[in-house]
Amino acid sequence: MRIPPINDFADALASGGFERFATLRGFGVVCRDGRPAISRTSLFAEARIVSEGALWLLCLPVRHDSMKIISPALHLLRRLSSCAFTEYRVLHDEFLFTDARGTKCRCDLLLHRMPEGQTLDKAVWEVETGRLRAALELLRNEFRAAGVHHRNLKPSNVIWCSDERMRTVRYHYLAADEGGHAADREFDAVAGFIDSFPEMVGKDEAVPPRPYECLSPAGFDRVWPLRDMMCMVSRGNLYGYIDCDGRTVIEPQFTYAEDFCENRAVVEVERGRMGVIDRFGNYVLPPEYEMIGWLDDGCFDVRLGDRRGVFGYMGEVVVPLEKKR
Repeated sequence: MRIPPINDFADALASGGFERFATLRGFGVVCRDGRPAISRTSLFAEARIVSEGALWLLCLPVRHDSMKIISPALHLLRRLSSCAFTEYRVLHDEFLFTDARGTKCRCDLLLHRMPEGQTLDKAVWEVETGRLRAALELLRNEFRAAGVHHRNLKPSNVIWCSDERMRTVRYHYLAADEGGHAADREFDAVAGFIDSFPEMVGKDEAVPPRPYECLSPAGFDRVWPLRDMMCMVSRGNLYGYIDCDGRTVIEPQFTYAEDFCENRAVVEVERGRMGVIDRFGNYVLPPEYEMIGWLDDGCFDVRLGDRRGVFGYMGEVVVPLEKKR
């Protein structure tokens, strides 16, 4: 994948040129001194945008292998069901640019929802120590239950949120941690950072932070956390989807379903009949396959009997169904 200059990305954001983006429309850009406030990490150039009433990090790869490096984290996040983790997804071929040879190219962008709040390195100066420690322990338990660790849990990547809970950002290096030991070491270091500041004591008795849970709208037995602006819901043994405002988009009708990712979800209408739908419930792949799995490049690995194949994001054939030798 070719990578555009960061200045080209900044110019497109500054001009409001939505034609440079494949799917993003009508967003605002957080600026500094009249220009998009872009910062750079080892993997991405980050700009903050406001879309659909929320703050997001829009990330441009600065290395040709940036998306490959975060691929393990994307796979882990697809199976997590905790509200402690915010939306984090790849927008394939999202940004249009012209390379040095005058060739029009597209590159992937990463979109990451930012929690409402302030980073821990600022919160320690304003928030009672007991409240911070209680929220940190609650978040530690979420990581243990998920079996993951962050691998870059510095205070600037921990957010003290408006609901008195903590969340992390920048899941680029998220990794499996079955024993929980790596996560404990990370969280011990953060706890030490909090304790290194003079203890702040509030006048009122501290109220324990609420667990990370989604409230189920009437008519559903369970609601899963928001993923790709959609929440999976269940009623009885059937699954469907609601949007971020709680409106039913797809009535529970599937015997199995997965979270939306990049406007696609794998579903099953009965045992051995799996397909892929878009966010309106239209089939991109009809429900006639025994198994369907996501691949790193946005394609689908499908199996039907003793045949396997690969289909693209729009349902096009990439590798025809055939027997594997």
